[in-house]
Amino acid sequence: MNKMQSLAKTVITLFCIYWLIALILGMFHFVFFTLQTRTKVMNIGMILVALVYIIIILVVIGVLQKRNSLALKIANDDELKEVDVQIKWIPFTYRLVSVIAGLFFLFKAATYLQRIGISRFSSESGIFEITLTIIILIAAGIYFLCGAPHFVRWQIKKTLQLCTKNNF
Repeated sequence: MNKMQSLAKTVITLFCIYWLIALILGMFHFVFFTLQTRTKVMNIGMILVALVYIIIILVVIGVLQKRNSLALKIANDDELKEVDVQIKWIPFTYRLVSVIAGLFFLFKAATYLQRIGISRFSSESGIFEITLTIIILIAAGIYFLCGAPHFVRWQIKKTLQLCTKNNF
């Protein structure tokens, strides 16, 4: 494993562990709030919120388990074989940031899920906006977690054009 792959594995591990702890603590907060309200009938929406929350936790655990193969994909040296060593860090950085952004979007979706569960008991206002935000965050999280391939390729091309234009 080279330096880039080791760095990618370390960063992914740190972020996954941090967000896993935060998600589990958020899930406990959500469950305790649900139990405090003491509703007689368990709302199907609350079960769905808890299910999506658990799915996001399982995705983060899956990323944590597959961090070796993910680090190898992030630190792929095949694209830029005949360029300077400093330029080889450009695609690595974009891919690593996109994976971390994907984890962040999923984490934010979980916090909005918690908000939708709490607001379900207090009022119905803003449920549609929060639900739309959750859907957008989950879609963006999945795209970025996959490495945002189209965006990264486009950004690498633009960055390399800038580097060659300015003779970096």
